[in-house]
Amino acid sequence: MNAADFESFRKMMALVAEQYGKPMSPDLIRLYFDGLAHLPIESVRAALNNHIRNTDTGQWMPKIADVIRACEGKSEDAAYFALVELQGAFSSVGAWQSAEFTDPITRAVVRDMGGWPELCGRNAEEWAKFGAPDFMRRYRIYKARGDVNAPGYLPGFFERSPHGTTEKPVLIGQPKMPGLSQGNERAIEHTLEKKP
Repeated sequence: MNAADFESFRKMMALVAEQYGKPMSPDLIRLYFDGLAHLPIESVRAALNNHIRNTDTGQWMPKIADVIRACEGKSEDAAYFALVELQGAFSSVGAWQSAEFTDPITRAVVRDMGGWPELCGRNAEEWAKFGAPDFMRRYRIYKARGDVNAPGYLPGFFERSPHGTTEKPVLIGQPKMPGLSQGNERAIEHTLEKKP
């Protein structure tokens, strides 16, 4: 979200708070906005709408962390998804080609663990026993810190060798728009349109 989204967000939060019978001060609305600013407003709207309809947790006013979890999933879920994507790239891309993961956390963890060719070169038994759990642990730590800055891509053997080529890296993953569930993302927006 950006500053242009604030008024829409303020109205949305006021409506959600009203539904729960909880007053929201301007400072509290600002705290929510700042805490959720890294998410697209459509994702926040969908997450709030899903929370309201959730029969397990929807009886309580959502906290900032509840909205983030609804948009991004638990850190363990994200780590598992990244692990599956990484393991697929081991065989589809291989150690010789350079790899560019769209997820900056995956890039950071792979660099921490020795680099792209090194991870691809581990035997399957060692990877399953030590590498995969280590990857997931590191991924969750980075996700919790939230300050990942891992630009670029991961060079493969071809690019690292003295006479290697610098072919374009293979793109792995795709940009994600978390938190949007088809049909639900417009409910709060529709309600706001009807409200005077």
